Amino acid sequence: MQKQAIQPFNLANEPLVRTTLVVLSETEHALLVYIHHIVSDGWSMGVFIKELAALYNAYSQGQPSPLVPLPIQYADFAIWQRQWLQGDVLQSQLSYWQQQLANAPTLLSLPTDRPRGAVQTYHGAYQAIALSKKLSVALKQLSQKESVTLFMTLLTAFQILLWRYSGQDDICIGTPIANRNRAEIEGLIGFFINTLVLRTRLDGNPSFKQLLSRVREVALSAYAHQDLPFEMLVEALQPERNLSHNPIFQVWFNLQNLADTQLELFGLSVEPILMSEAASKFDLSLYVAEHEQGITLQLLYNSDLFTSERMVEMVQQFHHLLNQIVVEPDSAIAAYSLVTPQAQLLLPDPTTAIPEPKYELVTTTFTSWVNSNPELSALRQGSCTWNYGELGKSSQALARVMLSHGIERGDVVAVYGTSSFGLIASAIAVLLSGGVLLTLDSQLPSERQQLMLKEAKVKCILHVDSQPLEDKEIWQSLTIICVNPDTAEAINSLESSHTIPLPEISADDAAYIFFTSGTTGVPKGVLGCHKGMAHFLNWQRQAFGIGQQDRIAQLTGLSFDVVLRDIFLPLTSGATLCLPAQADKLEPTKILRYLEREQISVLHTVPSLAQSWLANVPSESLRNLRWLFLAGEPLKQTLVLQWRDAFPQAGEIINLYGPTETTLAKCYYQVPSEPTVGVQPVGWPLPETQALVLSTNRQLCGIGEPGEIVLRTPFCSLGYINAPGEKRSRFVKNHFRNDDQDLLYYTGDRGRYLPDGSLEILGRFDHQVKIRGIRIELGEIETVLAQHPSVHQTVVTAHEDDFGEQRLVAYIILNQKSAPTISEIRRFLSTKLPQYIVPSSFVFLESLPLTSNGKIDRRALPTPSNIINLDIFVEPRNQLEMQLVQIWSKILKVDKVGVQDNFFDLGGHSLLAPYLMAQIKQQFGKDVSLTSLFQNPTIEQLATIVQIDSDYSNSSCLIPIQPNGSKLPFFCIPGAGGEPFYLYHLGRYLGADQPLYSFQVNNLDEELEPATRIKDMASHYIQAMQAVQPQGPYFLGGHSLGSIVAFEMATQLLHQGHIVALVVMIDMSAPTSKDKQARIERIDWDHARWLIELIKAVEVSLSTNIDISYDTLQSLPVDEQLKHVLQHLKMVNMLPPNAEITQMKNMVQALKANSLSLINYVPEQIYPGRITLLRASETPPERLASKFFEISQDSTWGWSEYSGEPVDIHFVPGNHITMMAEPHVQVLAERLKVCIEQALFRQGGRAILLG
Repeated sequence: MQKQAIQPFNLANEPLVRTTLVVLSETEHALLVYIHHIVSDGWSMGVFIKELAALYNAYSQGQPSPLVPLPIQYADFAIWQRQWLQGDVLQSQLSYWQQQLANAPTLLSLPTDRPRGAVQTYHGAYQAIALSKKLSVALKQLSQKESVTLFMTLLTAFQILLWRYSGQDDICIGTPIANRNRAEIEGLIGFFINTLVLRTRLDGNPSFKQLLSRVREVALSAYAHQDLPFEMLVEALQPERNLSHNPIFQVWFNLQNLADTQLELFGLSVEPILMSEAASKFDLSLYVAEHEQGITLQLLYNSDLFTSERMVEMVQQFHHLLNQIVVEPDSAIAAYSLVTPQAQLLLPDPTTAIPEPKYELVTTTFTSWVNSNPELSALRQGSCTWNYGELGKSSQALARVMLSHGIERGDVVAVYGTSSFGLIASAIAVLLSGGVLLTLDSQLPSERQQLMLKEAKVKCILHVDSQPLEDKEIWQSLTIICVNPDTAEAINSLESSHTIPLPEISADDAAYIFFTSGTTGVPKGVLGCHKGMAHFLNWQRQAFGIGQQDRIAQLTGLSFDVVLRDIFLPLTSGATLCLPAQADKLEPTKILRYLEREQISVLHTVPSLAQSWLANVPSESLRNLRWLFLAGEPLKQTLVLQWRDAFPQAGEIINLYGPTETTLAKCYYQVPSEPTVGVQPVGWPLPETQALVLSTNRQLCGIGEPGEIVLRTPFCSLGYINAPGEKRSRFVKNHFRNDDQDLLYYTGDRGRYLPDGSLEILGRFDHQVKIRGIRIELGEIETVLAQHPSVHQTVVTAHEDDFGEQRLVAYIILNQKSAPTISEIRRFLSTKLPQYIVPSSFVFLESLPLTSNGKIDRRALPTPSNIINLDIFVEPRNQLEMQLVQIWSKILKVDKVGVQDNFFDLGGHSLLAPYLMAQIKQQFGKDVSLTSLFQNPTIEQLATIVQIDSDYSNSSCLIPIQPNGSKLPFFCIPGAGGEPFYLYHLGRYLGADQPLYSFQVNNLDEELEPATRIKDMASHYIQAMQAVQPQGPYFLGGHSLGSIVAFEMATQLLHQGHIVALVVMIDMSAPTSKDKQARIERIDWDHARWLIELIKAVEVSLSTNIDISYDTLQSLPVDEQLKHVLQHLKMVNMLPPNAEITQMKNMVQALKANSLSLINYVPEQIYPGRITLLRASETPPERLASKFFEISQDSTWGWSEYSGEPVDIHFVPGNHITMMAEPHVQVLAERLKVCIEQALFRQGGRAILLG
């Protein structure tokens, strides 16, 4: 039954009603009736059941049909509606909906349990609940009191629920309307129902009553304009189509106020069959039904997006919300709680006091091990070891030295140096002396070190290094104590004040300072206390059985508070702290070998560092590892699976969570054998800790409701030392209790409770981006991208383009054995993610930049505009590829060329191509045409051509820039130089499915006379174009002079009876009489003036400066002018070193001929369609100062004189030349794609013909 219920109909060849009678037993049968929605609606089902019963009861008793003939048929209604909905009636309806839905969000971003796929699925399931009669009556009474319908009241409540889940205050919901407003159609079966889009704004935190008033107004306005079919609305709005979700709205609400129609058959007992699964057309659909016993709610959800556990909770939350609304309808919508009575049993209670037991302090526990087990191994580095007795003696002696230098309790002492026994002893000594520890990493920039010393108000520095301290001004006011990093004797020699007693340490005393990044550029110093350290380390020792048998490695840098876990977990457990030598930290393979060699059993690190170790795993690694503690970054399922596959003998993985401000960590999650899909939860809080998820109204969020993670514990840090405003905003008095000492720390992390009460991080609020109005979590893309078998590690960021729009960029480190192309990775993502989530740019890196703490440094990632070669580097694999690499390297002046590098990406252009082809001809005896180079722009592809015994020369002027794809080609004519090479990047950004062709009459290395008549060029190009596309519609365009040729081609094609769908002028004015005089003046230009014109184009194209003046050239003979310019063009790599003066002559000849061809060209007619003008946003000063100025004042640049419809104008960043190059060409391509799509829509099968 379930299979038949979801079996799709074949609308072309099958009946739209399917019936099946299933024999269950001799006395039981199931009648299954499946009717497609195209021929019925909810109202129709009531009619169907009534008439089915009437016919069965009559026929079963031998009686004729009791049904009377229908007065009209559905077809009559359809004809009437079509005739009525025209003219002013149609325009009025359309205008309302276009205004109502202008700039509406395209997607309601509900947090899902599973990632949204690239293509929408329709697998669905139900969750239902029945409201009590008391609540049902209360809802109806509230509706009556507020003069609204029950539909409006329940819709308002549902929108509050969606707002709380999505965070969006602009919500569109679809709802049906019966559309049976005439008595004669009430008895018809058919699809009369129409869909209305109810758009409500929930901004301003209104009360329920105020929001109800808004909903009432929206609904009544929609009812007044209900006659426009939804299909016509979609066609008029042309919303952005996305296969991953329904357009305009994704949530459906339906109050079914149909009369309960029971199927009563003569001699039979009938009851309905409830289906647990169904097709879900939308993400969520809430069906409300009124019955005599009360109101029932049925939530149909897409089971590929949401789990049943989540939906059970959502239905209960809606029920809970309704109970609050009827009691307090004047409350603000943010004040209602989504914490159901069942959830209260799982979630923390912030109103109760948290106990504060006294834990033994780190200094006390360490001293106990020193006194009770002095012979145990405490430190190990290479072949050197210290036992607890040696470490304790050295630490205590050094503490007394500090006291003798006047260090008092609470003074900040910096420990400066590299990882060594002396540094560990110094860190312990600071705590023993009552001082506050600041570990100062010697690898930090000097400016950063000085800033930290100043902000922390350091009194003393323990310099633990064999190198003398640099002479810096800031050191001069500080007490400096030098400590030998290696030998106990040197440290022992400091024991000159052994009689000074060590102070008593209090649990509330400050213990350390660590700095975190600050929004102002000045790092924030977090002041930690002794009891916070003791709380965490006591829990970690007890929970994971850390003891004498363990060996713990210190891999963390000194700037990161995790180093405290590295150092003090082993030294308060009787375990051994292992310090790797600097050489062991240099590369992942060495780290893994070190960990195996030292039999490390406990390890703290960050996920990105752990990920880097997986690239090249030695055999038999980490066999002794019992616990891997990961913190600091989201832990992804892919890393867990890869880790376990690489290290099958390694122990358990613990995901820790807790900002520096809350002391080391405050939540933990032991990753199970089958990890959660995506990012792993952070689980449950430590003892004496609460992890609260609070809404914007500072209320506890319900299960599944996103909010800010707020940590509550008496074992928090003491706050910031240098950011009082930040401290006040982050460390806030617990508003649930009247206790000034009870503080909440607002983390800035976004999270939610899972159905079992554990905590899930959804990301940082500042890692949340909006792309075209859709909220996107970057971590989701990273998770899916990491599933690609060739991807080793990845980071996704958002970059703002020149128009202020966010663009997604993926940075990727590949596995060593794999070499996918960007297209392959994009196709992979497109099968798993909606298109709007697939990054626009992909950057392959050898490694990701890391901060000194080992975290990914997102700010250090290169911007996409600075990346030339986006593909991976592949060495030449044979002699042929090596020879081609040498040719490319010489011509392009690039030292490192890979066989998959692209000629155009490496700086290749039209003037270098002939030399490349000539070199291939000379060395291999092969003729390779310009067309072949476009189609095979890598060494790998060219090598294949050279090996094949075929002639790849091509005399056609048609150049396939990007010939692949299913769409109709766009033909683009290049500018005055006549070379199409610079259009290559335009072809790449138009996309793999949009073919792009261009034209070239003569190669510049041939001494041929260029065409001088626009009409001749147009005719010649049409002939070549029709070899590829014999019939229209044609899509034409040109840049600069090429625009005029494209215009002439369009008019010639129209005369021949062809369809022209689009003509695009890229930064070119029309050939009007106003600018003809300026062009005529060029006839009198001398050779030097033309060379200067050529130099100007080169300067803009290459973003360079060529220091040649007109006066200098004019003073030289013509041949010397050419030699002089040739030499400079070689210097800027516009021409290769072996270029000759002949090519310079041809370049000038082509530029002159093409420019002068405009002088005598006059269009013979107006183009009857719409001309599109793409203008560069930057206009050169000389253009404004010239005779072109007058025409420049016309926004259409004169094209309105030749366009039968209004000129469509778009602006592109850059100037006349740079708009065609990176990065502006990306914007140009986007604008051009829109123009092509709009032309297709306008075309609608209509021909644009003359006459």
